[in-house]
Amino acid sequence: MKKLISFIAVLAFVSALFVSCEKDEETLSNSVTIEGTFTIGEKTYTNPTFNLGEPEAHIGYLVNYGIAKEYNGIYIEHAEDVDLGDNIELEYYLQIYSAQVGESTMSSEFEIYLNLPVKESGLYIYSNNASVNVSKIGDVGGYIEGTYEGDFYYDKKSGEAPFYLKGKFKVKRINAPEVY
Repeated sequence: MKKLISFIAVLAFVSALFVSCEKDEETLSNSVTIEGTFTIGEKTYTNPTFNLGEPEAHIGYLVNYGIAKEYNGIYIEHAEDVDLGDNIELEYYLQIYSAQVGESTMSSEFEIYLNLPVKESGLYIYSNNASVNVSKIGDVGGYIEGTYEGDFYYDKKSGEAPFYLKGKFKVKRINAPEVY
């Protein structure tokens, strides 16, 4: 009987720990999960989820793609490189092909690199047709929010299997820069 009670207690603790970790991931404002294995410097990652930081560390603004007279897209980027620890940093951008709440596509790049005295390249992947769902476009000073996912490739989709990325964003909305 004591073994059964101990087993139930351990099972309850492990379940609570699992739910707690799951909630932590769900509460991240900005994150990306990369399905696949890659190495940066001496560190190998397998299916990592990266916390990209608070909304104020990222910016987004409405843009005109092409010759449109009205805003027809959203551009999102990091305001400063994202520090992943151990001298490893991440840069990215999301070029969303709609300035409306709802589903769309986007072009995007992610680069994770070793930041020594000089930048040492690590993982550089991109997608020209990832899916994005913009859930909120606040006024300037507010936030732009949403989720994205899709296949990301090394240069020119060269026979290499793609990395599947899934993430979410909540970024500070600013006025569009004069030149972008």
